Amino acid sequence: MPIDVVLSYNSGAETLRLPVPPSSYDLQTGMAHNTVTVHNLGEVLAMGKRRLNSVTLESYFPIQDDGLCVYKDFPPPVTFVNTLNRWKESGKPLRLLITARGLNLNQVMVIESFNYGHRPGPLDVYFTLSLREYRFVTAQKGTTTPATIASSSAHSASAARTSTKTPPKTYTVKKGDTGYLIAKRVYGNGSRWPEIKKKNGITDDRKLQIGQVLKI
Repeated sequence: MPIDVVLSYNSGAETLRLPVPPSSYDLQTGMAHNTVTVHNLGEVLAMGKRRLNSVTLESYFPIQDDGLCVYKDFPPPVTFVNTLNRWKESGKPLRLLITARGLNLNQVMVIESFNYGHRPGPLDVYFTLSLREYRFVTAQKGTTTPATIASSSAHSASAARTSTKTPPKTYTVKKGDTGYLIAKRVYGNGSRWPEIKKKNGITDDRKLQIGQVLKI
């Protein structure tokens, strides 16, 4: 089964399927580890989070079916070129779908570079398309100011002072609560949230409901 590559834009409102997909591709992945120097110990590895994935596709847009196309009635090369350039300059991500021998890729990405040109022979357009993963980030409401930092520090100090108190038997979920915050409030230690999850049979933190009563 040959590789099949589809690019979609604006939630699927526009799609491009490569008539001649690349014969192979490499998905670049990695971790953002760093080395730090610790006194009396030397270098140690500080483990980081996953880096953004990237992939580069190389092929050509044929002027006509040359026997290597995976489908017929494809648009002319200029349509592919103009569409990809428009997507690249839009400032919006697109979705990359690759099906290849059971190893599938479905990921939101942005176009980092799109290089293309003619070669001697037919008027096919050869191209190199480089894509990098796009992660959606939800901004936190409000801004951080010295006053809020001081308030947060005071709250942390207060929680630390009261952490030795006997926790309540139940806790009612409030607006803005997260598992970490709940454990911080009842135990003085946010890392104890897994204990509360286990007691209440919670499998998905996102399903906490305002007014929900948790056993502590």
